[in-house]
Amino acid sequence: MERAQVASRCRQRIADGLARLAHLIEGVQGRADMLRASLYRYRRRCGSRRCRCRRGELHGGRALSVSDGRRSHTVPLTGLDLAGVARQVDTYRQWREARAKIVRSFGEVLKAVDELGRLRTVSLERLRHARVRRR
Repeated sequence: MERAQVASRCRQRIADGLARLAHLIEGVQGRADMLRASLYRYRRRCGSRRCRCRRGELHGGRALSVSDGRRSHTVPLTGLDLAGVARQVDTYRQWREARAKIVRSFGEVLKAVDELGRLRTVSLERLRHARVRRR
């Protein structure tokens, strides 16, 4: 394939990638609150001698695992709106997935830009060859 055709395909990949990026960026610009945490269900024993958990009927509930950058903290969900918290955690998860797609798409666009740059760059050998032909 000749250089002009390869360059044209690079330009097309760049245009397609930018359109895809524009679409993905719309997805991360929402206004809904996000909660950077994981929601999980736990089961445990309380330690009381007479409790049902001694017979295997463990206590359970829902909790959040929240990281402050250094450590992970468990926050019980008693007294909180479980549906609202779950929605905020899910919104954050979707935002992270969209962000990862943006990073991948941006990388693909940059590869196409770099390839186009290499194709457009004139090498010293081509300059010498062109100079020799003119004489």
